[in-house]
Amino acid sequence: MSIKAVLTDIAKRSPALREVMRWVRLTLSQASYRRVLRRTALDESIILFESYGGRSYACSPKALYLAMLEDSRFDDCRFVWAFLEPEGKTLPDSVRTSTVRSGSREYYEMCARAKMVVINSSYPERIIMRPGQHLIETWHGTPLKRLGCDITVEGSGDALNGIRDNRRRYIHNSRRFTRLLSPSPYCTEKL
Repeated sequence: MSIKAVLTDIAKRSPALREVMRWVRLTLSQASYRRVLRRTALDESIILFESYGGRSYACSPKALYLAMLEDSRFDDCRFVWAFLEPEGKTLPDSVRTSTVRSGSREYYEMCARAKMVVINSSYPERIIMRPGQHLIETWHGTPLKRLGCDITVEGSGDALNGIRDNRRRYIHNSRRFTRLLSPSPYCTEKL
C-alpha cells in the first residue's frame, strides 16, 4: 500500500488529520500557482472555457462560446477549451480556438493568462484570481435540490467530505465568481 493510500485511509477516520492534509496540499498547490502568476501576464484576448470539469463540450459554456463566435465584440479574442482528454476534439473556428488538458501545466498557465474564465462547475481551489480577471459561473441544470450551504444532513458528502468541508469549498468558490449566471427565471428567483 502506498503512503498516499495509507494517509487517505487514516484521514477517512480522522477529521483533524484530514484538515491538516488538505491545508498542506492547498498551501503547496497555491504556492506553485503563485509562481505561475509571477511569470505569466494577463492576456486581455484569452477566454478560457471548461464544462463539467473538462469532461465535455456542452451546457452554458458551449452556448456562450458559440454566441461569442458570432458576436463582433469578440472578434479579437482567442478561445481556449479545457478538456480532461483534448485529443481529437473538433471545435468551431479552429483558427481562434485551441484546447488544453485540464489539470496540466499548460492549463494552469492558461488559467493565469485568461482575462475571462467561463465554467459550469467547481474551479480548482488552488487557482487564485488576479486583479482584472473574470470568473463566470454558469451553473448546470436547475437547482431543484439542496446544494452547497443548504445541505444540512451529515453524511451527504463522500468519505472525505462532510458538510463543513463542502460548505467551505462552496464559500471559497463563490467568493471568486465575478458573475453568476442564471439559466432561467425560476433560478433567478431562487438565487
